[in-house]
Amino acid sequence: MAHGFLKYNESGKSMEDVGDEYFGYLIKRSFLQPAFGYRDTFMMHDHVHDLAIYVSGESYKHHLCYDGRIKDFALESILKHGRSLRTIMPVQLRSEFDPDLWERVITKLSKHVFQALSLSHYKITSLPASIGGLTHLCYLNVSYTDLKEIPDSICDLLNLQTLLLIGCRYLTSLPGRLCNLVNLRRLDFFGSSLGRMPPDIHNLTSLRVLTHFIVSETGPRLGHLAGLSNLKRLDISDLQNVGHSQDASDAKLREKKGLAVLRLSWDHYLSRKGNEMEVLENLEPHQDLKILVVDSYLGSRFPKWLGDPSYSSLQNLYLYDSENCQSLPTLGLLPTLRELSIGGFTKVSSVGPEFYGEMTASQKPFQSLKVLRFMHMPEWKEWNIVQGIEFPHLVNLCIIGCPKLVGDLPKQLPSLNKLEIIECTRLVAPCLNVSNTCCIKKL
Repeated sequence: MAHGFLKYNESGKSMEDVGDEYFGYLIKRSFLQPAFGYRDTFMMHDHVHDLAIYVSGESYKHHLCYDGRIKDFALESILKHGRSLRTIMPVQLRSEFDPDLWERVITKLSKHVFQALSLSHYKITSLPASIGGLTHLCYLNVSYTDLKEIPDSICDLLNLQTLLLIGCRYLTSLPGRLCNLVNLRRLDFFGSSLGRMPPDIHNLTSLRVLTHFIVSETGPRLGHLAGLSNLKRLDISDLQNVGHSQDASDAKLREKKGLAVLRLSWDHYLSRKGNEMEVLENLEPHQDLKILVVDSYLGSRFPKWLGDPSYSSLQNLYLYDSENCQSLPTLGLLPTLRELSIGGFTKVSSVGPEFYGEMTASQKPFQSLKVLRFMHMPEWKEWNIVQGIEFPHLVNLCIIGCPKLVGDLPKQLPSLNKLEIIECTRLVAPCLNVSNTCCIKKL
């Protein structure tokens, strides 16, 4: 995307969607192959690599990728050939950062052609202010560094599309002018120590990914999200700071049709305002949502929209640390739900009909579910298996840290191939009606 390879104007699709299609096509044609043992990692066969270099001619020399073993050689190459470089991307090195040397490096790069820079995993505490002179820079990754601040000059990078600050644990603030970056499509600072959002965040209307929007008593309110209509992934944290439930309505999540991934979280160690149920009710997302995470919600029950069958695209649902809920929400009628993880419901003692929903001859619960996990539910004693309930496509069932659970597990699990029972001392692995080989792990 940073190098302009994605022809998106012709199709009307976003660059990210076109890039996903390109990547899928390369995998389908075996140009790229999944790397065995690594999640979301791909490799290229040596012969394909040689062919790619041959076809690309001299252009591959514009892109420099290196690891720590040749760091000094790589920097010498940059200082010698920097004017023609378009990419600098070191791989997973945890190396010392020489500010004076990198000041020289940046001055050697051409501001007219240089487009992608990664300093991820360098031992950096600050960036040279001269980085703001790389006016055509589209991609900047300084993740997993020791950055304490971002220079204000970064706000002059008006072509910047991607800014990655993942795992910058010492980073506590962003420049106030950051919202000048109107072409920014991905802003990711997950794992940083930011306390609030920069002002005028609503100006970043090109954003597709925002992790995460921090609710604070002095920073931008949830209503600033209303105009960010292109969001595909959104994390909202510190929801305990929402002063009025109307603020949640002002975010207009229900109108964000393209939003596919949503994470909502509270900090249960901080003081509560007692409005959790109203806030979550008003954060109802669009029905095209695919992945939802709700973390540390302290309301006593969930809103009705969670589990409504109209969410016909919802495939993954993760509910964690809802310590005040005494029963699980009704989730069985979500038609495309494939993965469900429930953990930290410390007051739930029984799981029964309320979990499955109303069953009819044509509507049975959990017909698409493949993975089901229950974790760390210390008071859970009984799983009431309603007659006629089946999990026809369940592949993986995992129960961890439920020491009081006794009785039966579902027996009609024809697709099950993995059952994990860990720290559930009273629960005996059952005799299952399965049609294939099932791996049972009990600890």
